[in-house]
Amino acid sequence: MSRKNYNTDSKSIVIAVHHFPPNFKGGAEWRAHRTAKWLQEQGHSVQVICVESVSDSTTSNLRWVDDTFDGLSVRRLYLNLNNAPNRARREYDNPWITEHLTGFLPQLKPDIFHLISGYLMTAGAIKAAKSLGIPVVATLTDFWFLCPRHTLRRTSGDICTANTALDCARCKFEEKRRYRLPAQKAPQLANLLWRGLRAAPPVSETTAEMTRRADVLKTTLASVDVA
Repeated sequence: MSRKNYNTDSKSIVIAVHHFPPNFKGGAEWRAHRTAKWLQEQGHSVQVICVESVSDSTTSNLRWVDDTFDGLSVRRLYLNLNNAPNRARREYDNPWITEHLTGFLPQLKPDIFHLISGYLMTAGAIKAAKSLGIPVVATLTDFWFLCPRHTLRRTSGDICTANTALDCARCKFEEKRRYRLPAQKAPQLANLLWRGLRAAPPVSETTAEMTRRADVLKTTLASVDVA
């Protein structure tokens, strides 16, 4: 059965997503692909932008490659976050992304900028589109805007109900085995330990970064036109 064509006015649409096939084949990646293909079939002009790598040693910051996948134009970004002066900040608000899109989007003259997920594209993608007056649609496929782990689950597997900056800092530390094992083997003791550690410089600095992350992403997400 043929698909019904809903097009009444051809648009130029940019779809930005953290990854895209064929090298990445997760749910959000295929959702972006299906959305892009459907829009293309309706007669719209579609450009996909994705991040192909965050540890590309051939660039000092960002490079790109243009190709096609399944008939779709795709710009793949290669980042070198290992060379970033403030990697923690660039993981949620990347000025390299902002700068690149601020230069690239005017060439496309899109009617709509559609961000799927937000991970890796970061708040910088939304900031670029909004600075150019392009309407932004955001499709949230996980909890990345609230949780650096995307899941709102702690390293213990428990659901994170408080979702405070200290909770996020603790999870960042517990990604390392020496912090994770006590939380899993002796959770009550670990909770007491973390109450005492909150003022220690490494923890307080990470907590402050998580506070900045929450503030930036909350403000940026509030600026989109449709979510």
